[in-house]
Amino acid sequence: MMYVEDKMMVVDGKLAMYHENLKRLRRHLEVLLQIHLVPQMNVSALSEVARRRTFSQAFLVLASNLACQLLTVHNEEIARCREFQSKFDGNFFGQPISGFGACSRLGFCYFKRQLFSIMNSL
Repeated sequence: MMYVEDKMMVVDGKLAMYHENLKRLRRHLEVLLQIHLVPQMNVSALSEVARRRTFSQAFLVLASNLACQLLTVHNEEIARCREFQSKFDGNFFGQPISGFGACSRLGFCYFKRQLFSIMNSL
């Protein structure tokens, strides 16, 4: 009986040692795999940088064109509004109707400043 117990203890010790060796080998293999994947990751990162740069440039062009179009539309609306308002200046009909004086107070001042700062940064 003692012989079997001794053999089981020896086998258990060997199994524990093999298990530790396998865990160490797994960690080494994980490091080697990461080293092996470095070139692929570098190419992937470079292609992502190029893709983002292309998208960013295209988006800036689109945003700039849109900002210019919106500025044109805004300026046309202000001109129409002022022309309409000039027709009613001094007329009794324009005074009781609310909103006719709103053209001069359009809330686009902040928008125009932001638009010009965006366009100047391009």
